[in-house]
Amino acid sequence: MTVDWDRLDHDRMEEAVAAYLLDALEDDERARVAAHIEGCPTCRALVWRLSHAVDSLPTSVDDVRPPARLRERILAAAAVTPAGEQEATPAPPRIIPFPSRPTTEPGTLEAIPSRVRRGRLRAVAYGAAIAVLVAGLGVLSAVAVNLNNQLHHAQQAAQRTPPPKPGEYPINGSGSLAGASGTVTTVPGQALSVVAFNGLPQVGPNRVYQMWEIDPNPAVKAISLGVFTPDRFGNYTLKLSQGLPAGTTIAVTQENGPEGASQPTQKPELAGTISH
Repeated sequence: MTVDWDRLDHDRMEEAVAAYLLDALEDDERARVAAHIEGCPTCRALVWRLSHAVDSLPTSVDDVRPPARLRERILAAAAVTPAGEQEATPAPPRIIPFPSRPTTEPGTLEAIPSRVRRGRLRAVAYGAAIAVLVAGLGVLSAVAVNLNNQLHHAQQAAQRTPPPKPGEYPINGSGSLAGASGTVTTVPGQALSVVAFNGLPQVGPNRVYQMWEIDPNPAVKAISLGVFTPDRFGNYTLKLSQGLPAGTTIAVTQENGPEGASQPTQKPELAGTISH
């Protein structure tokens, strides 16, 4: 049985792409993964897909706080203690002597109604405290239900709204770069574009490739997006932290290195236009 070491190394690198995009690798491992990505079209395609997901991670739901008065009402209700409840030990039983014969003395006849009134007042206090606590719990339950409903609706809206599909636009070569090609990938509504080239011939000494953003208005000067040299396979990928408006042309020229030129010195032989 023959072990495909190249395939095992590729699989290991492919598994590290996500950590690479999230800056979760050590410097030496990150350098190895970056070198692998430059020479592997499959891993570059994976980088494009995962980059969209990484840039779209921010998603939030607005906080909904309970009314400020609710806490005060609950604390006030909890602080209500009916009369007689704070006693540490129960009072000794009161013994009321019954008269041996009926009497009409005012003090004896008024004692029983007074105790009845105190019992009724105590029952009213208990009832008021319970009513306040029940009202507070009802408000809390309503707030919790409202928060759950809002979260549920937000999750349903996120599921119903699919993420925008990226646009892909070809870059075609001609002349001395007839064998080269590329692709521009853009994400609608986001400041993100990825430009990938393949089949580029190696440049001569002190020469570099320079990429340009060319406006459809000929009066507007071309904007340099940077200089580069392809890897040994003729591939190069560049991530732009910007969107590309419709009508923009991405073009490549060969210029003197190492810094390139301020404007193209030749007609681009590798170009493609954003048509969305």
